[in-house]
Amino acid sequence: MSFSVSGVVHVYTRENGMFRYRTQLRPTPDQLFSYYGFGSHIVTDGARAVISTYEPPSYLYANGVAVVYERHGDEAVATRIGRFNDAFAMSLSDNRLLLGSPYFVDYDDNSFHLTGWADFYTLPPVPTQH
Repeated sequence: MSFSVSGVVHVYTRENGMFRYRTQLRPTPDQLFSYYGFGSHIVTDGARAVISTYEPPSYLYANGVAVVYERHGDEAVATRIGRFNDAFAMSLSDNRLLLGSPYFVDYDDNSFHLTGWADFYTLPPVPTQH
């Protein structure tokens, strides 16, 4: 089995009116073995960022994945990963995360129809840095 990935998020900070390159973010093999489109959606709030990606397509659709990063000192640490169906939209405010999709393919009794969905999550507070 091979490790296949696509996409990376480059992180910059603004210092004295200039942008300084800090690091790049991407899941490690132990966090998410294969994914593509990492960074297609990004939301940030304070010391937290949520970045979307997708697992390789299954039979009919790709599974969406939200990777939550938290800033700990000068490092960004992936603290959790959530899996979702299809493409999704994201909103983040404090420790509240809203993930949604304008459509979800539902195969019930061999019929095909589209429905939207959204999930609301409360994340634990980011630990205070001293």
